[in-house]
Amino acid sequence: MARSMFGDIPPKVSSDDGPSAPRSRRKPIIKGGATSSKYITAATQGGSERTYQEIFLDQIQDSPIRDRIDLNEDIDSLIESIRDNGQQIPIHVRVVQGDTPYE
Repeated sequence: MARSMFGDIPPKVSSDDGPSAPRSRRKPIIKGGATSSKYITAATQGGSERTYQEIFLDQIQDSPIRDRIDLNEDIDSLIESIRDNGQQIPIHVRVVQGDTPYE
């Protein structure tokens, strides 16, 4: 005879009173984040507004988040390649508030 690992499980109670009341939505733990209005606006922009565009370097500030790439490794060959061929792959920037509009 097999033993029950879960002990006595109470039987399901069915309700004939009709559908249960809808659950209330849980409030976000962190305010902002992906639910911030600026991210929602950016995500719903038309395709023509989200294509690439040229941005002057003085409009881009350094990100406080460090890149995952080890900068010591092959950095000289990357610099030489950009000098010779230009930037081949577009960079991703995001809109920030402050003196410089992008990060």
